[in-house]
Amino acid sequence: MRILVVDDNEIVLSSIKTALSPLEWPVTTVMDSRIALDHIKTGSYDIVITDLQMPELDGIELLREIKVFDPAMEVIILTGHGTINSAVEALKLGC
Repeated sequence: MRILVVDDNEIVLSSIKTALSPLEWPVTTVMDSRIALDHIKTGSYDIVITDLQMPELDGIELLREIKVFDPAMEVIILTGHGTINSAVEALKLGC
């Protein structure tokens, strides 16, 4: 399994990478959602974990772009600023 973690906060990226380290799966971290899309299109990832609120593309917009590129890719949105509406929208989009 290859995991891509996208968040604009370096501390969050480091924490998630540390939490996933016991799995011994390759984890790539990216602080920019547009760069994350480049990684997704040129790399081979099984799971994308992304923040909801980010500059450029937010987590919902990133989810939309990912699903256009690869509808089967698993996407997890982690956030401290979620709402019922954002959760429902993410689920409808395949998160």
